[in-house]
This record gives sequence, C-alpha cells and structure tokens, in this order.
Amino acid sequence: MDILSRIRFESKTAPGVAVTFRRSSVIARDRFLEAASAQRTRVRELYRERKPLDDEYRAAIAKAQAAAKSAVDQLIEAEGITRQAAEARVPVKPDISDEKFERWVDLTDEIQRLERDGSGRATLRSLLVSIEGFTIDGRVPGAAELIEEADCALTDELVQAANEIAQLSPAERGESPWPGISARAAAGPKKDTNAPPASSEADPGSTAG
Repeated sequence: MDILSRIRFESKTAPGVAVTFRRSSVIARDRFLEAASAQRTRVRELYRERKPLDDEYRAAIAKAQAAAKSAVDQLIEAEGITRQAAEARVPVKPDISDEKFERWVDLTDEIQRLERDGSGRATLRSLLVSIEGFTIDGRVPGAAELIEEADCALTDELVQAANEIAQLSPAERGESPWPGISARAAAGPKKDTNAPPASSEADPGSTAG
C-alpha cells in the first residue's frame, strides 16, 4: 500500500500559483479541533466584553435620535421645509466617548475576523509545505507571512483548500453560521450617524462546543 503524503493545489484566483500541502493525519486533526474550540471560546469572551458597549451605544443612539427628531420637527414648523431636507440638516450625534467607540470597533473587527476564519488559518499554517509562483518582496513566503500579506482572495482560497484536506466540517472548524460584521460600516461615523451598531442579540458561541 502506498499513500501520497503531499497534495498539490493550483490556485484558481491567482493563476500560476501552486501550493503543496501535507496530508492531514489523525494527530493533526486533533490539533485542528483543539484550535477550533479555542477559537469559539475566544469569540464568546469577545461578545461578553462587547455587550455593555452595545447596550450603551444603542441607548446613546436612541437618545440622539429622539433629540434630532425634535429639532427636525422645529425646523419643519419654522421654515416649512420637507422632512427630508430638515433631517439632512440635523445629524444624529450619539454621546459616547471616543475611547469606548474605538474599543467597540476593535472588538467587532476581531469577532468578525474570528468568525470568518474559524480555525482555518491554523489549519493552513499546519498543512502548508511550499508555494510556487508567488513571492512577497522577492521572497517566497512562509505560511504566516502568506496569511498576513497575500491578497485576501488567495488566502481565503488556500484556507478553504486546507480545511478540505483536513476534512473538518464547518462546525469543527469553528466557523460561525451568523453573518460577519463590518464594524465601521455598521456603526457609521461615530459623531454623525443614523445607524445603530451591529447587534449582538445572542452570543453565537454560547451554543457551540
């Protein structure tokens, strides 16, 4: 009996780039599952830390929207303009400190990254042997540098390939069934926004292993 210890993968998102992966083993699979479990634990911790900031920001938004509505009504009555024109002149300004807002953004971005990647990056680092047809600053990158510096489309493709080689299910990889969050897109400009922050009505990690 003869088995292949290496698997060659040719990129579709970056033609000419080819990667050699080592075949996954039972021991490696156990390591991936441990990494996925740690990932889920970290996501739960981040959601718990963000919850008070979510509540405070929503309250600040609601208060600012109520104040803005009053000002809009006064403008309409005083100048006879349309509500749309009045609303354009009265921005919603939630009263929350820059420090808290920036912390909320950082937490949300970290949650988004972890939920998107699951344990995929750890799997890619474990299985990647070599890469051909791709350099960074003239050098052939290792797994860590590839993950940090390569185009997102290529990295995502390689992570998916590594996950398939490892034969891990989405749940085992620690991938979230909830959509990712774009922190700044969800929150808008901190001192001039009509959009509430992304919701964390439930802790996605609370029902995961």
